[in-house]
Amino acid sequence: MLKSIAKGVLRRHGLGSHKGPDVPSKHLLNVLELAVTSLFDQDAGVTCIQIGANDCAGYDPFVPLIRPGWKSILVEPQPWAADRLDATYADNANIHVERSVIAAASGVAKLYHVSGLDDGSSMLEGVASLSRDHVVRHVGDENRIATIEVLALTFADLKQKYGIEQLDILSIDAEGFDFEILKMIDFEADRPSVIFYEHRNLAFEDAESAIELLADAGYHLARVGMDTVAVRTDRLTNPKPADSR
Repeated sequence: MLKSIAKGVLRRHGLGSHKGPDVPSKHLLNVLELAVTSLFDQDAGVTCIQIGANDCAGYDPFVPLIRPGWKSILVEPQPWAADRLDATYADNANIHVERSVIAAASGVAKLYHVSGLDDGSSMLEGVASLSRDHVVRHVGDENRIATIEVLALTFADLKQKYGIEQLDILSIDAEGFDFEILKMIDFEADRPSVIFYEHRNLAFEDAESAIELLADAGYHLARVGMDTVAVRTDRLTNPKPADSR
């Protein structure tokens, strides 16, 4: 029953699936790269936010697309990962490392993470969440869970802090909190041209609701592996308008 419901939702929003052989990874179309490179000039004038940047190493399909002239906010609450981001981008004044977690309210929040991982040697270092249960599910051992207090910002407060009125690209990898962040976006005031988020860790109902939310806000979507790429429909027909985005 759940599978048939899911297929119905996906079909309604152009995300139908079918059985067939997998495309070899070296020949797999990078939908995110295609959207970003076709919609935006490569020099300057683009503003992007990446929520859950970690240290931008390993599996990160978004960071290689960032151009030096773009205003980029990399949000990473884990101090050891943020330190590495600061070191990596020390020479680029357009890239700002924000040591916060995006939450429902600004203030201080408790962040759960895997203890003993702070050198970038394990992908589990990227498993940090406001939900303790989420981290436990990934690790399987409650004794390996540690906590730190971090600064929390709402999405609106993050944009205000950096003076962002029009956001062009939004990337979210928030360990199951992605849909909650999508709900914080005021689509009446600001609709990013491209939104990229990880649906793999979302509950079924949240994954379905995320599709509905973005489709109703005027986006076309594509699911690629564990991620979803959403592109504003009007940008598909007018990729690079001369006066505004």
